[in-house]
Amino acid sequence: NIEDVSFEDFDACILYDVLHYITPEKRMSLFKNMSLKINSEGLIIIRDGISDFKKSHKTTKLTEYFSTKIVKFNKSINEINFMTIKEVEKISKACNLSFEISKDMRSLSNVIIVFRKAC
Repeated sequence: NIEDVSFEDFDACILYDVLHYITPEKRMSLFKNMSLKINSEGLIIIRDGISDFKKSHKTTKLTEYFSTKIVKFNKSINEINFMTIKEVEKISKACNLSFEISKDMRSLSNVIIVFRKAC
C-alpha cells in the first residue's frame, strides 16, 4: 500500500499509475514525506491521469473502471481520484519542488510529471 511506505534518503522515486488510488490529502502527505527524504537534485517521477484533459480523460476513467471493477487486477480502498494540474502546482509549492509535465499518450489523460528538488 503506497500510503504506508516509509522512505529513506533517495535520489529518485518512480510512482507509476498509483496516485489516483489515494485521496488528495494522502497524496499531499506522501509528497511531503518524500520531499523530506529526497537528496539534493533528486527526482520524483510520476505517471498518472490528469482530469483536466477532459476528452482523453473519459478513456482513462473507462480503462480504470475495467481494471478495478471488471477484471479486478488493480485494487483500491478509496474511490478513484485523479489529480488536476492545480493539485500538482499545490504539491510543488508545499514541498519546494519544481516540475515539468509531458503528455504520455494521445488517447489517454496520462502524463509524466518530473518533480525536482528545488535548490
